[in-house]
Amino acid sequence: RADLSQEQCWNLASLTERFRRDADPLPLYEAYSREYPDDLDTQYVIGRIKLGRDDATGLEHLEAASTRFVLTLPACEVAYAYFKRRGDEAGAKRWRERGEAQLDRQARAEAERSGVRGTDPLIAPQIGTEVLAHLREQLLSVAGIKHAWICEKVVEFVPEQPVYVMAVQGSGLFPKEASLVQAVIDQVSFPGETFLVMKGGSAEAVAKKVIEVGVPVL
Repeated sequence: RADLSQEQCWNLASLTERFRRDADPLPLYEAYSREYPDDLDTQYVIGRIKLGRDDATGLEHLEAASTRFVLTLPACEVAYAYFKRRGDEAGAKRWRERGEAQLDRQARAEAERSGVRGTDPLIAPQIGTEVLAHLREQLLSVAGIKHAWICEKVVEFVPEQPVYVMAVQGSGLFPKEASLVQAVIDQVSFPGETFLVMKGGSAEAVAKKVIEVGVPVL
């Protein structure tokens, strides 16, 4: 299947699992995993299938998958069900506790991404000049924007998915914060999850910090 793209290889395996009751999808997933070893979604699926067949080697795949934040809880659920089915209460307890700990981490991750405060640590954004140029081009089309700056919020969980904070300054003497921020939301495509504040607005402390540590966009 050398002529297939990565997406096509994945679709072949997943569609085989869903619709081909006469075919075993596991070899297709394993072939995909050999070709794309960094795709941890496949590790999860292989682990799930193997444990469903009472093949304990599936636990190794779930261990690998659980190193990815969003896969940790699903991996724990599959492993827990496997041990419960086998009557191994000690094994089930270990994976249940791991799942409970992950639920706590997920709650904390959601909390740190739920907003931005003046006390939150902010740093210069790790984004390239092309991304900044694209942001600037989009902001130029938003009526009422005079200046804009962007920075990055330091997060403990899933740092590979950055959280940005943009401060905008409206033109005119009395720019309306709500309408200006909404206009930016409607017309600008951001490089990731982004909070918006306005200089002189309700989150002035945050805006000042963004201007201080961030980089100018417009």
